Amino acid sequence: MAKYSVELKLKAVLAYLGGKASFQTIAHQFKGSVEALETRIKQLEMENAYLKKLNALVQNKEKSPNKTKHKSSMN
Repeated sequence: MAKYSVELKLKAVLAYLGGKASFQTIAHQFKGSVEALETRIKQLEMENAYLKKLNALVQNKEKSPNKTKHKSSMN
């Protein structure tokens, strides 16, 4: 699906995620390969999982009190 616009790729991914059809049907409908569609779906799922983990880490960091003590300088 590399030769297709971002909008067309998004439509294909959303069609699959919406449960409208199988990889094969959507790939045929958008004139792409099943492998490319599967790869893109997997990439987006991995990116989504990473962003969820990152968000959880940020939330935990914001909630936890600052445990580092700064040394005062006596000059």
